[in-house]
Amino acid sequence: MTVPEIQSLKKRIIELRRRETEWLSLPKKDDKISLWALHLTAHGHQILRTLELGLTCTEQEFKEILKALGRLGLSLEVKDTLVSEELSPPSHLSVNLVECILKLVER
Repeated sequence: MTVPEIQSLKKRIIELRRRETEWLSLPKKDDKISLWALHLTAHGHQILRTLELGLTCTEQEFKEILKALGRLGLSLEVKDTLVSEELSPPSHLSVNLVECILKLVER
């Protein structure tokens, strides 16, 4: 692989990682913010593992997540939600992959 090819690939990967968070709007119920969808992104999963967070967090913990994402030039929305209202993972992820990632998080 040539240097220009590597540089082009690097730019593409960075763009894909940025776009991963564009579809996210994390649901909030009471005082807890759901993080399952963030775990399905490369940067989000790494940040949450570093902060040792599972599938939910408090608003204070979420501020730490936003700081880490901000250093990468990313941001997120939190949306008050009803119990019956659920967000779906992006269509490019298989159900099996989503289940596998979430099982890893729950350990």
